[in-house]
Amino acid sequence: MLGDQVFYTISEQIVQQIKNDIFNGKLQPGESLREVPMAKKYNVSRGPVRDALKVLSKEGFLIAKPNVGVTVAPPPSDEVVKEIIVLRRQLERFALYNTLDNYTAEDIDTLKQIMSKMREACVQNDNRAFVTMDLNFHKEIVKKHDDRHLLGIWNELVFRMMFNYNRLTHLMDSCEEHENILRAIESKNIELAIELLEKNIQ
Repeated sequence: MLGDQVFYTISEQIVQQIKNDIFNGKLQPGESLREVPMAKKYNVSRGPVRDALKVLSKEGFLIAKPNVGVTVAPPPSDEVVKEIIVLRRQLERFALYNTLDNYTAEDIDTLKQIMSKMREACVQNDNRAFVTMDLNFHKEIVKKHDDRHLLGIWNELVFRMMFNYNRLTHLMDSCEEHENILRAIESKNIELAIELLEKNIQ
């Protein structure tokens, strides 16, 4: 999901992989994570695994208890998710409002390529692939602002929204929402683009 980021240490790469596994449902709430099996899985020593587990525990993705071990944390409560959604809407609105006039044909083409893959996921009813393209679409909007702090905040908000994400039931409806956003962006209709963008984020 965040493949364009650069990770400089082994532990950072493990942090990202665990987050992706949580996002993809490969790791379930309450599931135990043990250093030795994980070190074998990633073909590393226990040190980087231990560091990764500490980071994710501090960030709230994992729960570490003395004499019990580390387990995957439950997803955020509905009340917290609602606040996360508000923050994400504000962030994407800010990014789009400040960059729409600078969108180039290349930017539009990038979004169209994502939309093509999104439509393909719709046809195949591939929820996981669709969610990935959904996030890539929104990430491009944030990336256009060219501020890694902004993108970093967005990444963390999205990870928490996607914690065992299962909202999508009608992929084609969501696909059409994104196509409408893209048309508004292409025509540089800022008011409509922001209105459609905010409606889509839920």
